[in-house]
Amino acid sequence: MPDSAIETDHRRLRDAAARLAWQAGRVAPPLDAAAWQDGLDLLAVGAGLKPVCLLGRGDVDPEWLAAAREVAAALDLAAQDGAGWLPAAPEDALPAWYRDATAARLRRAPMVYLYRDPRLGERIAAIADRVAASDEATLLGYPVCCVSQHHTQTLALEQLTIALLARIAGTDTGRLARLVAAGVTPTPREADEWRRFQAVTAIDPEAFTSVNRCAGCTADPESPARQLGRRYRALAAELGYALPPQAAD
Repeated sequence: MPDSAIETDHRRLRDAAARLAWQAGRVAPPLDAAAWQDGLDLLAVGAGLKPVCLLGRGDVDPEWLAAAREVAAALDLAAQDGAGWLPAAPEDALPAWYRDATAARLRRAPMVYLYRDPRLGERIAAIADRVAASDEATLLGYPVCCVSQHHTQTLALEQLTIALLARIAGTDTGRLARLVAAGVTPTPREADEWRRFQAVTAIDPEAFTSVNRCAGCTADPESPARQLGRRYRALAAELGYALPPQAAD
């Protein structure tokens, strides 16, 4: 690529970074930190560090999301709306009524997938609602070790949720499905339940990324997650992407 083209791409990325930082600064807490991180993920796709990024996870500021889509279009990134992903699980790990209810809930809250390589659109569309750890790691540019631990924890949380919901609805699968589809999350009561809940929801975020480190990456300063964090930190600095207060401290 000629030097002039590289300079143009870098200027476009810096312009995108400035707009995303400004938009994230307008988002009220507690959504501001997620908006900033999603903005950096978007820039990572634009810079070629990340194949795909996801916007719209959980609660999201609609004005920020609209602006992020405009920024992505200005960077010539493709945008594809689709249901979110949950970890793939063995057939006998989750009952059919639960799988159907979670799939319905995901379809009601579509997400935005951004990518540059047009071939990725078909891969994203082929994932219905549950994704293998290796596929998610490849598409999102995450260490597979960290994604695998996340999948293990998420499956354990789903199984705990099913057990807790049984207190409310017993074996009435119709009612159970409606509770899951509505996003009802029962509170643990017993000490053992709280220990399980805390274990499966514990996370260790890698700064400047959307990665939750696995135990191995936490222990090793040269682990894949740590190296990824350094690359994203360097990208933010290179583009002048203003840091949120919690990252600047």
